Amino acid sequence: MKNFDLTKYLAEGKLLKEDQSPKFKIGDFVQPKSRDKYVGQIEDVHINKPENLEMKDGEYVYSVEKLNHRGKNAMSFDFKESDLESISDPTEYIKSLTPYKRKN
Repeated sequence: MKNFDLTKYLAEGKLLKEDQSPKFKIGDFVQPKSRDKYVGQIEDVHINKPENLEMKDGEYVYSVEKLNHRGKNAMSFDFKESDLESISDPTEYIKSLTPYKRKN
């Protein structure tokens, strides 16, 4: 590793897994920055357990479950930490959604 430049590596945001701690935990409400503005929740699934968190480009990847008018939706998406921002209360977002109406 003669040509390895640690400062350049760290400046690019690429940290080793053992040098970085997860920003989010299961149950946190988050809002993705890069896709449609929706509110989601860090799911309680295998990938989101601290010992199983995956890394991509030096960042942890989380599985986020999209919230809808019923609380949760079956859809989930994977996001890197930098693509998510934490929100404290999703109540206003859920109230703004139009309720599902069944067509007869």
